[in-house]
Amino acid sequence: MLSQAIWTTQSLEPSADGWFIRSQEQWTQETGLSRWEQETARRALRRSGLLEERRVGMPAKLWFRVRPDAVWRALQAHAGASYR
Repeated sequence: MLSQAIWTTQSLEPSADGWFIRSQEQWTQETGLSRWEQETARRALRRSGLLEERRVGMPAKLWFRVRPDAVWRALQAHAGASYR
């Protein structure tokens, strides 16, 4: 899910400030994850600080934003731990 979110972010206009919309059905089509798998992945990504979410509008739509600085730090920490 994170890799799909990063890929999506790369095609955004700068004015989007990294935010994009994805429905549950779109995530399923793009990742093959079920609703419950998506919720588990989203929870883990939010807790680790790699992904932000917000609900906006009426009816509310769920927006996502990858935190590239957090992703970079996590990759560096993982790489550092792998080579110790």
